[in-house]
Amino acid sequence: PRSRGLGDVYKRQVVRCEGALTPDVASSAEALGVELESIVKSLVFAVDGAFVVVVTNGETKVDVKKLASAMGVANRRVRLATREETIRACGFVPGTVPPFGHARRLRTFVDASAPSEIGAGPVFGGGGDADAEVRVESVDELLRLTDGELLDVKKRERGEALPEIVPAYDDADAPKLRAQIEASEPLTRQLDEFLEGSFETDLSSSF
Repeated sequence: PRSRGLGDVYKRQVVRCEGALTPDVASSAEALGVELESIVKSLVFAVDGAFVVVVTNGETKVDVKKLASAMGVANRRVRLATREETIRACGFVPGTVPPFGHARRLRTFVDASAPSEIGAGPVFGGGGDADAEVRVESVDELLRLTDGELLDVKKRERGEALPEIVPAYDDADAPKLRAQIEASEPLTRQLDEFLEGSFETDLSSSF
């Protein structure tokens, strides 16, 4: 079956950031000239041998205990996927992962606070390449495209400031990523196929 059959029923746009690398929320917001809350990041987590995607906006940090509780597993069974696992699970490098259009269908959770924090404006997320962001027109569109489940995953600690955003890849990766851009070998082909409704997804590994 086609990946959720949504290619022709929503507004979308892959936005190039004029050569700027956008591996995290802060750099994406700066390149696009939008508020941090309008940027979503998509993180792949390994949960008891399977993979799920967690979509949060702004500087939200994921509370793995909440994710473990929702999945019905012990806290120690939940961890952030490695770079290699992320590529294998969804087909994208960490820092470029879009919220939808993955290599196979993955159960997806969207932080429950995202709708109120983003409001009625557009949403931007990883665009499959180091200098690209995908835009959807609303949180409702985001939820429909991801088939996402709203879940409170935000880590909340009284009196503690939000942590600094950690880039999804090391500075040493930058030359390689720039070379990919200059060589016109975007990683967005898979995402483009999804957006056009022609991407085939493997449902055998879904929950």
